[in-house]
Amino acid sequence: MATISSTGIGSGLDVNSIVTQLVALERKPVEALQSTASQIQTQISSFGRLQSALSKVRDAAAKLASLDTWKQRTATSSDTSALTAKVTGSGSPANYIIKPTQLVQAQSNSSPGFLAKTDPVGTGHLVIERGTWFSDTAFGTKPGTSAVDITLGEADNTLEKVRDKINAADAGVSAAIVWDGSYYRLSITSKEGGTANGLRITSTDDDGDPVDGNGLSRLTYDPPSGSTQMTLNQAATDAVALVNNLEVHSNSNTFDEVVDGVSFTINKDGGSPVALSVDHDSAAMKKVVQDFVSAYNDMNKLARDLTKIDTANSSNNGALQGDRAAVNLQLQLRGLVGATGPSAGAFARLSDIGISTATDGSLSITDTKLDAALDNPSALRTLFDGDGSTDGVAEQLRSVIDRMIGTDGSISSRTTGLQGRLTRNRKDQDRLGDRVAATEKRLRAQYSALDTKMAGLNSLQTYLTQQITGWNKS
Repeated sequence: MATISSTGIGSGLDVNSIVTQLVALERKPVEALQSTASQIQTQISSFGRLQSALSKVRDAAAKLASLDTWKQRTATSSDTSALTAKVTGSGSPANYIIKPTQLVQAQSNSSPGFLAKTDPVGTGHLVIERGTWFSDTAFGTKPGTSAVDITLGEADNTLEKVRDKINAADAGVSAAIVWDGSYYRLSITSKEGGTANGLRITSTDDDGDPVDGNGLSRLTYDPPSGSTQMTLNQAATDAVALVNNLEVHSNSNTFDEVVDGVSFTINKDGGSPVALSVDHDSAAMKKVVQDFVSAYNDMNKLARDLTKIDTANSSNNGALQGDRAAVNLQLQLRGLVGATGPSAGAFARLSDIGISTATDGSLSITDTKLDAALDNPSALRTLFDGDGSTDGVAEQLRSVIDRMIGTDGSISSRTTGLQGRLTRNRKDQDRLGDRVAATEKRLRAQYSALDTKMAGLNSLQTYLTQQITGWNKS
């Protein structure tokens, strides 16, 4: 139910208006504290933005100081249809002539013919091994593998079911049924190519004779034992290439360790020699430099905006204008990007490689000068990282920013101080708010008492007026 305030009826005064205005005057200090709190909160937020921008500069500077940045390589093939390459490490720049000779092949065998896919094959055990055929009389098991024994009972005794059992056995082979125009044949192929992934298939045939060409022995391939009922359709062979006329082999079409820091893949047999060039990846290195300049300029612009002073219009002043920590930060970083690096390097300062500083503190790149400097990545690394005794420009920046945004750094300390001020401000607001509420309560109580007293006096005046009027009539 709404409360109806009747204060002022007895006195005839606009008590609500009087109390409201008096309370508003009492509330002025609270409003001033609220305005200050808003400014402090804006400053805390501004330092948070500045810390984020500094972190990006720190990370970009760390990449400039990293050895990996200046060891980046690119590999280029003169004929990607024949050979493709990718960088896997940081080998020395070099040129190679590579001639693909032979693609890798997987061993594949086929069984004698069957009239139907549902024809019985035989029961017993089929054993599949992977390894290397050194000759028709010698087979070496592949290290790390073991023979897979596949049990085939009466329930499995069809060509289709034998195929399915082999595929389910995870023996490193794939089995398929092929129609050659006259017969169905079971084809067993190694899943991996190369001479190290050849196949030997033996059996324990329930008919008691593993070499009679009947029953399960029809699926065997083991020349040393004389049990070779399956036909060798494709022998396992390595991929072969000539690298600077030196023959090299691989168990796949990819050669991982032949060329230092580069993996290359041959895509066809024979053909013309292919030129493979391994060089410094200038584009990737340049991007690291560009990313640093971009991160630094973003931070520099933010710091300028936050600390700017507009003498014509103070409302345009930055949130951190006049803040010593923010101003010192700018001055310190500007001094570092203009500083001299280690004396041992070919480049003494950033301007030597085409990075110049404008009057507003921003950095710009002269591409032609930087491109020329990228031809000497070791000297760039010295400029940015150091020479072992003196830190480079980027390493100095990274170190200084780490201290600035660290737990005890200037940014963190300033933020902690502002948060302390904000906490005290809010306590002061609560204290003054309680005082304003008490003042309003007291004023309303006083005016209510005045109203009651005035009502009584008005009633007495009315009574006396009536009496005097009656006396005058009599």
